[in-house]
Amino acid sequence: MERLWWLKVQIQKLSPSYFALVMATGIVSMASHLQQRNAISNILFWITNIAFLVLLVLFVLRLVFFFSNVVADLSSHTAGAGFLTMVAGACILGTSFAQTKNAFGIATLLWYFGMITWTLFVFSFLCSVILAREKPSPEKGLNGIWFLLVVSTQSLSILIGTIAPHLLLPANVTVFFSLFNFLLGTMLYLMLAPVVIYRLLFYPMKPDEVSPSYWINMGAAAITTLAGLMLLQNVKSNALFTELYPFIYGSSLLFWCVASFWIPLVLIMEIWRYLIKRSPLRYTPGFWSMVFPLGTYSVCTSRLAEVTHLQLLTTLSKVFLYAAWVAWLATFTGFILQLIKAGKNSNQKEGWSFNAP
Repeated sequence: MERLWWLKVQIQKLSPSYFALVMATGIVSMASHLQQRNAISNILFWITNIAFLVLLVLFVLRLVFFFSNVVADLSSHTAGAGFLTMVAGACILGTSFAQTKNAFGIATLLWYFGMITWTLFVFSFLCSVILAREKPSPEKGLNGIWFLLVVSTQSLSILIGTIAPHLLLPANVTVFFSLFNFLLGTMLYLMLAPVVIYRLLFYPMKPDEVSPSYWINMGAAAITTLAGLMLLQNVKSNALFTELYPFIYGSSLLFWCVASFWIPLVLIMEIWRYLIKRSPLRYTPGFWSMVFPLGTYSVCTSRLAEVTHLQLLTTLSKVFLYAAWVAWLATFTGFILQLIKAGKNSNQKEGWSFNAP
């Protein structure tokens, strides 16, 4: 009975951002596949599937039994955007199914799922925070998690571009949808970046406010690069959109440079928090937000190397794949240890819970 009560509490407290586990594991699986590390890629692929299904069941249970908590999170400046990890997770998993397993039917279902949940979460979240009577200052209400608006939008672009030949839609329509998501995600990044940079530059930072979510600043630029490079293949062969090829190519290069710029900056912020300010280093779900950008940067750099034929980029993509492996293994180990600890404490009425990244 106590274990059942404990499980109920954990579902009630489940972070909206926990699908970052799916995002991170899925993208590292894709990065491994690109580097012909198929054994590692397959293991991570199936872990991604299990994590997605388990978290989806937990989300449905929370939606049914704790609807008011879901609404409260969705209306929160600091937590609401976290629901979009579900969209990105589904689309990354769908892309994995298409690219590594040729399972285009499942990938198509995941695209429809991502498209529906994106529509529900994006407009529910934005309308809630826009129309709220009381709003926090940028210092309290703004962090890197807002870039999930970009990540989820670009993940839709990548998935539909991947499954385009297998959809019962005209080629012009699928390319248009992919282009729509790419351009919208690009615009969202250009809108959010100045606001987030303003918060970082003109408001004081406490050690506990330097959360791994700021890695999403880099991840959003990296996945925009990837979306653009994937779109190039479809645009090049479509007479209606061929003239956009130079623009998309230039935009992809631009966002790769932006992603590269963020890496040392967020790394220095982490060093400042843990080595200089001596914040305790312990597992939180937010660390998946650091694994995802590392994997995405490896994938987009590998794709960029294919387009530019620069050996330097090929080497760089491998380096970041190794970094993503280390980060994933460390975070997953922390996750498992926390689960073991949770099992031991499940007979207590106060214990481990899913904290927001």
